[in-house]
Parts: sequence; structure tokens; C-alpha cells
Amino acid sequence: DIPIECLLGNPYLHEKLYDLTFRVSPDAFFQVNTKGAEVLYNIISDWCNATKKTTVIDICCGTGSISLCLARSIKNIVGVEMNGAAIKDAELNAKLNNIENAKFIVGKAEDSVPDLLL
Repeated sequence: DIPIECLLGNPYLHEKLYDLTFRVSPDAFFQVNTKGAEVLYNIISDWCNATKKTTVIDICCGTGSISLCLARSIKNIVGVEMNGAAIKDAELNAKLNNIENAKFIVGKAEDSVPDLLL
């Protein structure tokens, strides 16, 4: 890991996706082509056929963009990501957007997901 030092301004940025605002840290993944992401996320939402009774597990969730874009149309979402900075961003993004049905877990998918399926 190479240390990151902010020389000027905030050590993170904010991006808009749909009507949501996302905080993104330098170490965290976020799809910067937001218009392309919106098209992709619409397809994901259609393919999921999720309802207010559905719980979704978002593996490798990054800053939570897919999770949080789906959250308003489903019961619960659990995001799993091994990058702790990304999970911190995802948790802050849920709060920033007043989304309360999202939970984020730091860990490898192969270690975390089996426990979620019990």
C-alpha cells in the first residue's frame, strides 16, 4: 500500500448518481462514468426483478453505488467488500442519502457470504 497524502482540499470527492450523492475516497472503487453506470444499474434492477420483500447481497460493493441505487426498491441490501476505505464510504453514503436498509461488511466474499446465507 502506498500512502496517500492530500496536499490541498478534501481527501475525497463527491459524485452524483441518479438522485444520490456518493463520497469516494482515493482507495475506493467508484464507476466514474455515471451516465453509463445508470444504464447498467437500470439493467441490473430489471434483471433482479427484486421487490420490497427481497434481500440482495452485493459482492465487491465498493462505495455501495449499486447497493444504494437498489435500496429504495427492496427490503434489505448487504454489501461485502474487502477494502475497508470503500466500506467506510458506503456506510457514509447510506447516511448521506438517508438509506437505512443497507448494511456493509468488510471482508472477502468467500469468507463473508456463506454466513449471510444461513
